[in-house]
Amino acid sequence: MKAKDGLLSSVKHVGSRMVAAGRAAAVVTVTGLLLGSCSGDPRDYDSSGGDVTVGDGSLETVLVHYSIALPCHATGVHFHDEESFAGSEGTLYLRFDTSRACLGSFARTAGLSLKSGSVHTWRDDHDFSYIEFAGDEAQSYGWRFPISHTYRWGSYTASDPVTVQVVVDQRPSGDRVYLVGQHG
Repeated sequence: MKAKDGLLSSVKHVGSRMVAAGRAAAVVTVTGLLLGSCSGDPRDYDSSGGDVTVGDGSLETVLVHYSIALPCHATGVHFHDEESFAGSEGTLYLRFDTSRACLGSFARTAGLSLKSGSVHTWRDDHDFSYIEFAGDEAQSYGWRFPISHTYRWGSYTASDPVTVQVVVDQRPSGDRVYLVGQHG
C-alpha cells in the first residue's frame, strides 16, 4: 500500500506541475495574442512592437479591426494604432497619399462628405475634432498642417462602434490623407 501511496503522491505532484506549466503556457499565449508581434510593421510610426496591438499589429489586421479599406493607389502609407489593454477601445492614426479620383471613390464608398477650406475653417468646425489631428500624438508622427494649404475634411461611421475623421491636404502631386479612427 505504501508503494501505491507513493506512486499516487508522485502522480499528483507531477500533475500539479503539469497544470502549473499549462497555466504558464496559457498566460504566455494570451499575452502574446494581446501584445501582438514584437517585430512590428515597418509602416507603423512606432514599429518597436511594445504597445498593445490588435492581432499581429500589421496594417492589414488593424484596417480590418477598424473596418477601413485603403483607396486605390494608396502610397506612402504610415499608421499607428493605440489600443486599450482590453482591446475594446483604440485610436488609429493613418496617413497615405492618393489621387483625387481614388479619394473620390474612397469617399463615395465610405459615405464621406468632405467640406473644404483653410485650417481655421476646419479647426472651428464644432462637428469635427481638430485636436486629434493637431495634438501631441499626431505631431509626434510628423503631422503638420500649414496655414497656406487648402484642406478638405469630414467624418463617417465605418461600423458600430468605429467613427472616422479625415483631413485631406490638397497638393498638386496628389492628395495627402490623414485619418483618425476611434474604436469604442
